[in-house]
Amino acid sequence: MAVPRSSASQRRTHDRCVLMLLPGDDHRARDGLDAFRRKAEERHWDFFSAEVSRAANGAARLARSSRSAGSLAELARILRPDGIAVWRGAVFPAEVRTAFGPRVPAVFVHRSASADFPPSDRPVTVCWDSSEIAAAAVRVLFRSGCDHYAFVPAPHDTSWSRERSDSFRHCVEAAGKEFYEFEPPLDRWIASLPKPCGVLACTDIVGEAVLSACAGAGVRVPDDVAVVGVGDNAQLCDATKPSLSSVALDRAVEAGAAAGLLDEWMRRPSRRPAPLVIPPWRVVLRASSRFARDRRVARAMEYIRLHACEDGFAPPAVARCMGVGRTMADKLFRTVLGRSILTEIHDVRLARARELLREGKPPDVVAAQCGYSSSDVFRHVFRDRVGETVRHWVVMNGV
Repeated sequence: MAVPRSSASQRRTHDRCVLMLLPGDDHRARDGLDAFRRKAEERHWDFFSAEVSRAANGAARLARSSRSAGSLAELARILRPDGIAVWRGAVFPAEVRTAFGPRVPAVFVHRSASADFPPSDRPVTVCWDSSEIAAAAVRVLFRSGCDHYAFVPAPHDTSWSRERSDSFRHCVEAAGKEFYEFEPPLDRWIASLPKPCGVLACTDIVGEAVLSACAGAGVRVPDDVAVVGVGDNAQLCDATKPSLSSVALDRAVEAGAAAGLLDEWMRRPSRRPAPLVIPPWRVVLRASSRFARDRRVARAMEYIRLHACEDGFAPPAVARCMGVGRTMADKLFRTVLGRSILTEIHDVRLARARELLREGKPPDVVAAQCGYSSSDVFRHVFRDRVGETVRHWVVMNGV
């Protein structure tokens, strides 16, 4: 573990001490912590983290940290951080000022700029663009041809959930479609919606609840109700029945944006940066929104998603999954989707390849993990279908 210098003034510019505060009860915080730690290491910061819980009276208290301390104030005296990153609602701006002083730069990550803060106390935030999330979900759900759409909010009223709901409603109504307000209980509301209906859930966890409500009400997914979540928690989304499509929020991009803001602020303490809003990465399509007129094609699309990156996976395996010959399978794909089975396989592989490249994996490793027979084949397919070389794509995406 890195040991901080004896005083902030003795540290070099490129060797700052940065602390990340996280809520101890948020399972998603681990992804945010890991992503931000990598960005801190790239900048050669002395990096520490601490989990914060709430006492019975609502006060913030230090639950666990990478540097032994009994309270946030004591941790502040020990570390004397040059900057702080706060994940979601771990602490409030006033609590940061009380424990660490009013001049320490603090960036609030994964938190809306208007997250129920009074105008006089709004922090510097990095948050996801609700309008872009809604637009991405709409593009997917509109493919189902539905005339009816609905949004399922968070269980507790929050600003970010309201923002996503308002943005989704605007996209739907701007296209001349019907939007339906949520009315609990969930299972009864799902059953009452006009069908077919496209539903955006505010998070993947809420999306899982929507799918469970559909199953309990005898509503077919995606035939009657197509569902998209937000967050792309792959472990959760792949485990639902059917698997849940989701708007992916790239933690590496979010962490990089937060680290960049904090770096800028620490270098120029007198220049308070503006809040930053970032767009989602993409929509990961799974069975809950893959509407196809032919059930064999819908089944094959899910089969490809699950197995495309396996060694030796090829179109004949997809035809067997569909229960038809290879020629008929390709004909069905082209008729229903307008593309071939091989194109679908490459699309899935390349989507996974871009994920691995973003994580810093070398092309040879990416090729092997995405089902390509060699690095040369992978590079050729990537250039042919993406329109640029792997090297150029990596550079342009700041990997």
